Amino acid sequence: MFELVDASNATAFRDALDEFTRAQHKSLREEDPFEHAAVALRLTFDSERAPSMAALSGYYEEFRRATRAGARERPGPGRAGKSIEEATDFALDDVVYAPPNGSAGQVTLKLGSPPRQADWIADDRVRDTLSSFVTIAEWAAGEADVADLRIDDPVTRARTAVQVRRLVPRGSIKSVSFGGKLLSRSVPAVLRGEHEARVLKVVSDIATPEPFDTKDVIRAIDLDRGFLVLGKQARIPCYVRPELLHEIAQVGVSARVVGERYRPLRGPAFVLADRVEVEGSSDEAE
Repeated sequence: MFELVDASNATAFRDALDEFTRAQHKSLREEDPFEHAAVALRLTFDSERAPSMAALSGYYEEFRRATRAGARERPGPGRAGKSIEEATDFALDDVVYAPPNGSAGQVTLKLGSPPRQADWIADDRVRDTLSSFVTIAEWAAGEADVADLRIDDPVTRARTAVQVRRLVPRGSIKSVSFGGKLLSRSVPAVLRGEHEARVLKVVSDIATPEPFDTKDVIRAIDLDRGFLVLGKQARIPCYVRPELLHEIAQVGVSARVVGERYRPLRGPAFVLADRVEVEGSSDEAE
């Protein structure tokens, strides 16, 4: 080192150190977030548009809500229990942004365990929910039959698929990769927009869908579970895509819901909505 300093001027020595540093960086393997993070999400965006903060934060919030919906202890109305809410309040350990440079931009979220005292029951429910999400995402990317899906109970399969449908990327987000230690997936599952038809196939396995086109009053909106309740008497849960549900500002208004209704042998009937047309205020609001 001393001989190198003696033989070189300051500029040449600095250049030599820079070259050495670059060589070291190339030789070091970048840490794989899907191997080391508790939960890792990688969002790949449209190559023609830079990733937006609205799309990123909106997707992450929908991911949290879907996870809470899948992990909640009770099926009835109301918020998930406090332990489930805390278990899904992941710590943001790191964000890695790869800007578009002739290819699609990517944002990777490295999420850690929630900063709170461990609750093993709630943590297990969240872990099982995330593993089920990834199981359906992996299945949707292939061509296997629903019977080959590694979730035994048909009702649980359908309920999970309804939540995974919320996570199908739309708009500027072209694909989402899921993985991490909490999901037991070092190789991520990838969910794309074209997988939605396969996800819906899981739902239709429990009941044949029938056309639904009804106008009634919106009685309630459940953002966590992703549905609105239509009608005072029937109170039909209508699962709505996130971008549509968030545009509905209030309950007690008349709306036309168009989609498909499912009547499973076990559990209440429900609707997967394709379109919601809010028509104005109603005197029947509670």
